[in-house]
Amino acid sequence: MRFFLSAIIYFQVTISMAQTSPEMRFRKIRDEVLQGAEVRSFISTRDGLLWFGSNKGLASFDGNEMMYYGNKGLATGANYRVTDLCEDYLGNLWIISPELGIVFFNRKSGLFKRIEIPINEKIQSPKIQFVKIYIDRQGIILIGTWNRGFFTYDPQTKVSHHFNLNPAKAAEWENRYQNSVRNI
Repeated sequence: MRFFLSAIIYFQVTISMAQTSPEMRFRKIRDEVLQGAEVRSFISTRDGLLWFGSNKGLASFDGNEMMYYGNKGLATGANYRVTDLCEDYLGNLWIISPELGIVFFNRKSGLFKRIEIPINEKIQSPKIQFVKIYIDRQGIILIGTWNRGFFTYDPQTKVSHHFNLNPAKAAEWENRYQNSVRNI
């Protein structure tokens, strides 16, 4: 009797939940912007836009239309890849690009700006492969690298700090297997 009563209650709850939950619908987006692209990262920003980082650069989707940003505002003359991105508390985007390093996208002005991270003189900046980016609650940016540990960067003060995964190692230590931060 107890099992029978439990089963009836379970089915009643399941049926009532199914009736109140909205139906999910999917539709295929046909767009040339991301056609053939390798999407490496995507985020949904506070305003509801979806942002895609790919081997073709940066694109956004507002629910109806795709917008491709290419290298707008960047004097590179070439396309760039986006491997990671995140949103700061002002709604701007911070982008990781293997070709450009760290890029800041001011969404209000629509301008992109390469960010030079002040690095210890023992570490050669062009050798650093940035992989992952994250912004904490205080607005400090954490940047994971392929073989150099990670960096923190304060956009207000423009001060950065470098950390190896093994603190006993020298600042210039490179090790793809023991000093890579691929996720934050």
